[in-house]
Amino acid sequence: MVERREPTSVTEAQESADKDFRNRVRRYTISMIIRVICLVLAFATTGWLRWVMVAGAVVLPYVAVLIANAANERQVSYTMSEYTPPPPQALTDAPADEPAPGTGSGTTPPEPETIEGEVVEDDRDS
Repeated sequence: MVERREPTSVTEAQESADKDFRNRVRRYTISMIIRVICLVLAFATTGWLRWVMVAGAVVLPYVAVLIANAANERQVSYTMSEYTPPPPQALTDAPADEPAPGTGSGTTPPEPETIEGEVVEDDRDS
């Protein structure tokens, strides 16, 4: 398959790695500050609000890590063109550059060569 894609425009380009890292650290820090506030309010409040603050203090670290690890990746779309092989050629009995025997070309195929002699086996004891 052949990759065909348009040039990336400036508005579609990804952010720099440094800027992305700073944004993720900022999001994580804000989430942890909210967690500390939830912990302090869990000791300062009573009733159902205390349990909401405790739940927030317990759940927020997990959520903060998920948010911090989510890199800002823009979706880049690629258009793949399908490879279409050429159609197969029909098979013939004779090669394409030589005509088949007996088709009027005037040449006959050579006879197989036979060598006459004796076969001597090696009787060495090894």
